[in-house]
Amino acid sequence: MNPSPDLTAAGIKMVLVLLLLLGVLLGALYAFRRISGGGQIPGRPIRVLSSSYLGPRKVVSLVAVPGKILVLGVTKNDIRVLDRIDDPEVISRFHTPDEETPQHPFSVHLKRLLARPGKER
Repeated sequence: MNPSPDLTAAGIKMVLVLLLLLGVLLGALYAFRRISGGGQIPGRPIRVLSSSYLGPRKVVSLVAVPGKILVLGVTKNDIRVLDRIDDPEVISRFHTPDEETPQHPFSVHLKRLLARPGKER
């Protein structure tokens, strides 16, 4: 006659092995990012200033790079430079330091999206 298996011990072993595998995967991900140089570059030399959607998978974006602003046309299969803005006066109109950028909480955006025109709350 076979004794009944101890399900508690088997469950604890399964959870411990799962946690060990998860730790190994997270460690490998961290090591990969460190080796490949992933992560943010200090000073953020490339910033997306604005994007406008023209249609499905068709976007026009303003991208700031050091010394100029690029107007990019982005589609599903292609990215093209539509224009380059090199004039310092025009660039200064687009440039706002990160400290001056208003930070709105998520609730403000949600209320604005849920608000219907003509409906008072």
